[in-house]
Amino acid sequence: MKNKNTELVLKVRSFKAGKYIKLMLCDSLEDFQKSVAPLIPRITTSIRRNDGHETKKYLEKYIDSLEIMLSQAKQVLHLIEENVITNLDRQNGESGKTTTTEGETAYIIQPGDQINLVTGGSTQNKE
Repeated sequence: MKNKNTELVLKVRSFKAGKYIKLMLCDSLEDFQKSVAPLIPRITTSIRRNDGHETKKYLEKYIDSLEIMLSQAKQVLHLIEENVITNLDRQNGESGKTTTTEGETAYIIQPGDQINLVTGGSTQNKE
């Protein structure tokens, strides 16, 4: 049976996107860890034995795994930028309220800031 890439499209509430992105990231990290873990000792052993052909074979597999992980990390970054950051009411480094993946309200408070719990807006203390 031939492996095929499958595209999965989910339409979820904006605050739930992080939950599915986290699942995707955890799954790709586990796959990466499983594929790379046996390669490291094989690479070091083959280098110690001065076996260039075997070392090259394992390094090529290692590089393939790194490229796959890099591709998946870039995809997760794109999903975060597109689905999570765009739905935040605050900028990077600002205080404010946000909705967790469980639908609860969470407050991010930076040092020196105050948050209005009703509106979720923040003000900076001028010292």
